[in-house]
Amino acid sequence: MREASRLAKIGACFVALTGVLSLLACSLPDGDSTGKAKSALVLKALPSHVAGFTVTVSGPGMVDTEVTVATGTDSVVFEVPAGSDRTFEVTASTASAGFSGSSTTDLAPGEEKTLVIEMSLASTKIVVPDYLKGRIVQMDDMNGGGWKSTDLGLGAEFAPRDVDFDRFGRIYIANGPSRGGDYGVLRIDDINDTSPDVIVQSSRVYTIAVDRQRELLYYINDFGELYRTELDGQSPYYYHNFDFDWAFGMDVDADGILYIGYMLWGEVGQIDSYNPAGSGSTEDSYSIDYPHGVIVKEPYVYVAQTGEVQQIVQFTKTLEATGIEYGDPPGGFYGPSRFVARLNDSFYVIDENGDMDRLVKFDSITGGGWQTYAGKPGDEFGFFELGPR
Repeated sequence: MREASRLAKIGACFVALTGVLSLLACSLPDGDSTGKAKSALVLKALPSHVAGFTVTVSGPGMVDTEVTVATGTDSVVFEVPAGSDRTFEVTASTASAGFSGSSTTDLAPGEEKTLVIEMSLASTKIVVPDYLKGRIVQMDDMNGGGWKSTDLGLGAEFAPRDVDFDRFGRIYIANGPSRGGDYGVLRIDDINDTSPDVIVQSSRVYTIAVDRQRELLYYINDFGELYRTELDGQSPYYYHNFDFDWAFGMDVDADGILYIGYMLWGEVGQIDSYNPAGSGSTEDSYSIDYPHGVIVKEPYVYVAQTGEVQQIVQFTKTLEATGIEYGDPPGGFYGPSRFVARLNDSFYVIDENGDMDRLVKFDSITGGGWQTYAGKPGDEFGFFELGPR
């Protein structure tokens, strides 16, 4: 296992002279987020393991110009007419995530200018915890395109229960093997990374949520204890023991409020909104039969319910049920449990019972875009075996 390390920053140096724009790939000093290069385009919050990036320049009276820069490229030159409202759009990707950023400026002939573009996580691949088979699986689409699976070389010590991403596109994995261990939360750069960082040393972690805006990690262990740490595992803070029988779903909204679905005493299901500020406090609660996965898609919170009914329920952020439930799509749910690919526009949810394990995608809570995928033929998903109660 390796220790967590800081990400190197990546930049692209631009020089605008007489309407000709020169692009030079360059490395920025660690710790200098704005760069010192004169006439530079600086890409902030971009991980060092991107495969490259594409710059598209557009504006009034010009033909769009696009250049793709591979990692390690020394220089490339392309022409951009001088003028107003020149928009620079940058996209980049790792093996598991995509990033984007843009900036608009006026360019006069011979002018030298520095632009700073804040890159943000735009999308992720479909990364699925396959607990019973001791692996995570990544797919490009709901046909299994780009299928990759890994146990990170941990064998029986790897039993992933939940996944999430930070703003650098790194993957955090809640690990909970039945026999316990020391790898409670693991982090990898992308699906090709086989040297995970151990972020949390704990016997079993059931669910996690990454606050990408504040760069914090929340997790709940098998004792029902809620913790917060920095993304590298430093400065852990213990809130308190909720006495959960289990907490199977958690997410965080743009304001930093947590939404937690859990069971008490083996029979009482509940979802709480929890403000982690200070020593933490529960703000709102709602009783619901067997809540499993929880996802925030602003301005709503969605809960996967697996009990006498199998459905997705929509709530306001004050936990008032809106009356919108998605439980009778084509074929119906078997038992919706864990949400994955949380950042993407569509919903992706693990759907299972004792006889069926599959991933379901749908585009909105009111229906549409329903797709299912059970895994590669001969290598189907195992998931959790958490069917209807």
